Amino acid sequence: MALPLTVASSATTTTTPTRKRSWQQDAGATVQPSSNDNIGRKRFATLVTPEPVAVGSSSSSVRRTPRASPTALFATSTAESLKEEEDAHARQYQEEDSVPIDGSANHHGFRDLKVPPHELRPSATLTTGQCFHWKDVTRTTTTLNDTDNESDDNKNRKSSAWGTHNAQEWIGTLRQSQSGDAVVVRLRETPTTTLYQVLHHYHHGANSKDKNNKDIQDLQFYDEMLRSYFQLDDHPLQPLYEEWSQQCPRMAEIAKSIPGVRIIRQDPWECLISFICSSNNNIPRITSMLQSIRQTYGDRITDDDESNHDNDDGVYYSFPSPEQLSRATEQELRDVCGLGYRAKYIVKTTRHVLDEWGGESALMDLRTATAATTSAASTSNAMEEEDASLQRYWHVREKLLELAGVGPKVADCVAMFSLDQDAHAIPVDVHVWNIAKRDYSNEDDNAEDPLFSGQKSVTPKLYQRVQQVFRQKFPNKTAWAHSLLFVAELPSFRPTLPPQILKEMDEFKKREQEEKKQQKGQAKKNTTKKSE
Repeated sequence: MALPLTVASSATTTTTPTRKRSWQQDAGATVQPSSNDNIGRKRFATLVTPEPVAVGSSSSSVRRTPRASPTALFATSTAESLKEEEDAHARQYQEEDSVPIDGSANHHGFRDLKVPPHELRPSATLTTGQCFHWKDVTRTTTTLNDTDNESDDNKNRKSSAWGTHNAQEWIGTLRQSQSGDAVVVRLRETPTTTLYQVLHHYHHGANSKDKNNKDIQDLQFYDEMLRSYFQLDDHPLQPLYEEWSQQCPRMAEIAKSIPGVRIIRQDPWECLISFICSSNNNIPRITSMLQSIRQTYGDRITDDDESNHDNDDGVYYSFPSPEQLSRATEQELRDVCGLGYRAKYIVKTTRHVLDEWGGESALMDLRTATAATTSAASTSNAMEEEDASLQRYWHVREKLLELAGVGPKVADCVAMFSLDQDAHAIPVDVHVWNIAKRDYSNEDDNAEDPLFSGQKSVTPKLYQRVQQVFRQKFPNKTAWAHSLLFVAELPSFRPTLPPQILKEMDEFKKREQEEKKQQKGQAKKNTTKKSE
């Protein structure tokens, strides 16, 4: 949806038609080119109001009514005063908000996070199993805007539940932990950086009919929100990639092939409910369940006349608070949201958080208390500090295990993706077990190792052994290294990997299939003997 422009013609005086306020238009920094704008030139970010503006007939330039902040609009007086205000506003945002990406007008309306590819690639982060609130809208965007110039890479993209390595644009709703607000964000990955645009900001608890409850905040708020979400300022990624690559030649090849894999910092409450839904489930079904929960128990963010963003259906819902979700019955969650047996876990966990923990603030306390303990720790050496960090992880994990539907893997996912336990929390499933067995252990050296027990499921003993393998191999930010290796295993990222890595994966998979076939045949023989 294009931002409203009021164009002055030398022949006529035109006024933009009045229409309802679109909150996509308040999406923050909109890049305004000057009259002599050239390809590659820096564009200054300005804020525009979508209200109609009368235009005189003496000018042939494009005019917009800018505003100094999301809450204060510039007055439109004379052409001279407007020009002075525009120039001042442009200077204010010249350094922080310009979007000099390929000089393309297609990036108008986006703000630059100013993060290079080696520090963040949303394509390798957003849809790889960490969260379920982002929708890939790359294909639709290109088809609508520039089908003839669509790249071969984009034309060949295949839809995948796990995302695609060459996706470029996503829309997601981010829940704000302290307030419960919902912010709808469009992210765009370019060859040199990551851009974003705020489409809506819904204030939880406000009157849903009051348009003012969707006012866009100070732009710095959204910069900080996304930098915290991606942990951009807390964990520089390039030094970690280099360290892991020195520790493991195989990791070095993967690190070169898949840059910018980060662990995101989600809202703990949404993360908790999401991973309870993920138990014995697949990504499309998890996403569908969570969307049904939003639609049934959350707040609708957009009205019908606002639900027309170019890249998707434009209808967004906030994730319900514990108080909102407490209205759900087990039967409703089964019948309406399709949760199956997980419905009883959602009901019990919601009541436990409210009644036993005193509300979702207790989840935030798990995050902030451990952070405060870390900063206040007075340890005498690095080993003691590491032991203290590990003890804090076990405390968070044990607390989460009190909740219905939360086992070791779900607890580790919630701790890792929302509670700042990304140094030690390592979710283990069959795929992670296979990585440890294939790449970081040797059956010939230790046939008694639980990794090679031949069992079909991940037992508690095996779970801890797999975690130990990763911690020993990558002692610094183990969970981040684990995430990079996990992404490399996803089918949609195979095109990015070197042939030798693919060969090792395929050979291991073939051996595993042969072993399972032999085990199945042996089990059948044993059954036959018993029956005789």
